[in-house]
Amino acid sequence: MQQLGFNEIKQRGTSDFPVEFHHVNKTHPQYQMPYHWHVDCEMIRILSGNFHISLDEKEYELSKGDTVFINSGVLHGGSPDECVYECLVFDMSMLSKGNEICKNLISKLMSGYLVIVENLGNEKSGECAPLIDKMFDTVISRNNGYQLVFQGLLYQLLGNSISSNTQNSVYFPVNRIRKKITSLKKVIELIETSYSGQITLEDMSAAAGMSRKYFCSFFKEMTHKSPVQYLNYCRVEHASRLLVNTDDSVTEIAFACGFNDLSYFIKTFRKYKGESPYRFAKRNKTKPPRIQG
Repeated sequence: MQQLGFNEIKQRGTSDFPVEFHHVNKTHPQYQMPYHWHVDCEMIRILSGNFHISLDEKEYELSKGDTVFINSGVLHGGSPDECVYECLVFDMSMLSKGNEICKNLISKLMSGYLVIVENLGNEKSGECAPLIDKMFDTVISRNNGYQLVFQGLLYQLLGNSISSNTQNSVYFPVNRIRKKITSLKKVIELIETSYSGQITLEDMSAAAGMSRKYFCSFFKEMTHKSPVQYLNYCRVEHASRLLVNTDDSVTEIAFACGFNDLSYFIKTFRKYKGESPYRFAKRNKTKPPRIQG
């Protein structure tokens, strides 16, 4: 699953049916969800365990049967706890192609002018819960005509959300919140583009347009990690991808991901992944990495 890109830009599914499905459990090499965002919308359905997820400024504790709807451009990241979950990522604009009636409304949803309320948990969502289950099941089964069925269900989900006067409705984003999220996105972008080199607190606070003192408090409030903790977390996530997908040595990967000390890299990797880099690579691919650089 492509989660590491801070701003994911990629083709979902096919041009005719831009929808992707992912099944994720604890053995997945990118089980954790670093902060990122994308133009596409996403739904995450919890099958078992728990998932703490942040969507812009909001936080949710999800459990079995819960689903969240992630609107276009929303900064999101989370920490699963013994969790198995599924994701549907899709290009909302497919609903407006050749459909002038819905084009204006879909455009407002894609631009963030209107936002679907995120929490679609099974006990809170009323008519939404069975629709969501059918959407996932339709994509998984891929029976004849599943593309049409999925789009029909998506139309119905959006229609119910927009027409409802209860919590399953759209709302207008607050400019103050958008400003804070924009500042955080700039820092995440800096980290994701420069993690392999040296990044200081001054660099990150400058990207956010804040003083160093205020920035540290702001970042901790938004992500529940200090800037340095989050930087190391992202470096470990990039390292885990290289450990699985390349034949580079642990030493080479450590330096490529911004760690100047191999012992510190191994210690930090173990802290976030619960095992050594070598064991992680051995468990997730058939050919283990070289030990020496």
